[in-house]
Order: sequence, then structure tokens, then C-alpha cells
Amino acid sequence: MHLILHDLSPEQAQQYLPAASAEDAAPSETVALLAAAPGVKPCTGCFLCWTKTPGECVIPDRGQEFCRLLAQADKLTIISRCYYGGFSPDVKAMIDRHIGYMLPWFHDNEGEMHHIPRYERRLELAWHLYGDTTEAERETARCYCAANARNLHAVNHSVELYGNVEPSRLSTTRTQGSGMKVAFINGSPNKGKGVTAMLLRFLEERLPGRKIFQGWDEPCDAYVIAFPLYVDGIPSGFLRELVKHEQGLPPGARVYAVVNNGFYEGGQNAVAISTARNWCARAGLAWGQGVGIGSGEILRHIPLPVLNLFGHGSMKKFNRVLDTLAGHILAGGGGEDICNTPNFPRAPYMLAGSATFRLEGKKNGLTKREMERRLS
Repeated sequence: MHLILHDLSPEQAQQYLPAASAEDAAPSETVALLAAAPGVKPCTGCFLCWTKTPGECVIPDRGQEFCRLLAQADKLTIISRCYYGGFSPDVKAMIDRHIGYMLPWFHDNEGEMHHIPRYERRLELAWHLYGDTTEAERETARCYCAANARNLHAVNHSVELYGNVEPSRLSTTRTQGSGMKVAFINGSPNKGKGVTAMLLRFLEERLPGRKIFQGWDEPCDAYVIAFPLYVDGIPSGFLRELVKHEQGLPPGARVYAVVNNGFYEGGQNAVAISTARNWCARAGLAWGQGVGIGSGEILRHIPLPVLNLFGHGSMKKFNRVLDTLAGHILAGGGGEDICNTPNFPRAPYMLAGSATFRLEGKKNGLTKREMERRLS
């Protein structure tokens, strides 16, 4: 089956999609069209699609339909307005809700830590992004699609972009002083309970004497946007926030991004950092620095006193990265983006991650075989 996920209006879909699908489809191919509705709720990161209702999201809306259709698909085509080199918020909400398409177990795929496929068939993946884009956004889209293909174990992938290229907005640099105001923006669905909140607390400790505000309400000299990686990109709920605040922030304010993921490699955050940088340009702000933290779940599952014992070992690079970021914020400057991977073996981390999901499934009365069920 060829599944087409799109954010077109009903009129546009009626005008363009039937002709396109009939022309592209094989004689025996079934084509399913699915519109990304604005009412689809963002993924909450509960992982119950792995540990309670394997393969299917527990939130009762159109996101469940996407999971069921994707389980039957041989080809996935995504048609979306391009936002910062990625999807529109409505399409991203659907994409984030499909993680049950994979199994919770981890393995190595092309030198990176990824989830094992739930289904034997491998998708063909095609992106069609429309709307005016900058060259930086086009490059982000190409990298984003490749990362998504690796995550899904797709047999092949392609990305097409439509629309005129616009130059990036230029922004002026604001000089910071000891009275600078810094806004911390927590883009995690879990807010105060997750790894993102912990990282912001660690960063705040490194910014003595600075006025720290939580949220968007106070105009500030610098904005630290922090969020977890959701399906290679920005969580859909936070993407909606960024679109909302693309206008109205102080021109030239500095933006710093802190992105964390549960995979081992910090480098898997690079596309999301690039997307945040593109938003910064669209908003007329000055990019400061992006930091990608790999193996973020270690911070949540290992007590802080134990982590502190590793200041000269596994945590040394992590602390150095946060120190560097804090230094740039204090100086009102910027630096190259950094992706941090911890100083300990990947294999034990992958085994521990798989075991954690296995234990959660067991608490819900599921056997390993039941957790690996396939939707029909």
C-alpha cells in the first residue's frame, strides 16, 4: 500500500492528489490518503505504544489511524509545508505518534544506535515539501530526510522541495552585560520531570547573577530553547510554539539550543539543531550555539551523587560542553554547534535501554513476544 500523509486543504487534496496518485501508482497498488488534522494531539513520550498497547498509540484520535495504515504500507509519501527545514506542526504531530512502528529494542544501524524494525517490509520514503524556503532550510530538509530514513530502516528515500528561495533574515547582535535577562524555554512534553528540565537546571547553575525567566512572556536578551529529540526533529507541540513566537521577540536577541536524545550518539541531534537555527533566522534573531546531548536517559536514571563521581570520566565531556555553552551565554556571543557523546561503551547502554522497556512491558503484563506484535 502507498500511504500519502499530507497537510493540504480539502480543495487542494481533491485537485492534486487523485491525479498524482493515479499517475505514480502501480496497477496493483492501493493508495491511502490521510490528512494531518489540526486537532491531532502531540506525542507525550509515555512509550505505552511499546509497553502497553504494542504498535499502537493510546491517544484516541487520528494519530491511531496513521499507526494502523503505516503498518500496512510499502511506501510513505509525506506532503507538507516546509517549516524551518522540516514538517508543518500538524504533520509533525502525526509523525511523532508513529514510534510504535518500531520495536523498543536497540541495535546498531549504519554505525548509530536505533530501534529494531517491528515489520519485515521496508518502506520507500518520499518527502515533498512546499513553500518559500531558504537555502539553509533546504539543506536541513535533505539531512532530515536521510536521518528519518535511517531511523525507519527505509530501503530508499527522496526529498523534493517546491517554492522560491528566500534569503535568510539578517539580525544584529545585542551586547550583553551583567544585567542581561535570559529566558529558559522548556519544549519537553514532560516539562519539569524529564531530562530537559535537568539540563536547564545544570545550565542555570553556571549562569550566576543573571536574571532567569521561564517561558516566553518576558522580553529577554537571550533565549535558551531546550527540548528532547522526537523522531529526528523538534516535538510537534514545541514546533507549534516556535511558529507562534516567530514574530514579536526582541530583534537580535541571541538563541541557544539544548537538544537531548535517548540514543547513544549526540550527533543524532544535529538535524534538530539545524531546524532550530533556521527558526532563529526566520524570527530575526541571532544564533548563539546549539548543543546536542546523547544518552540523555543516563541523567534521569542514575542518581546525581553517583554521576558526580564521574566528573573525571564519563561526565567530563558533558560538563565541559555545558561550561562552554554557559560561557557563550554570559559573553553574549556564539560558537560552533557541539554534539556530545559520552565516554563509556555503547553496547552496555543499548542493552540497558532495551532491558528498561522490557521491564516496563512486564509491569503491564506483556511478554516479550506480545510486545513485538504486529498490527494487521
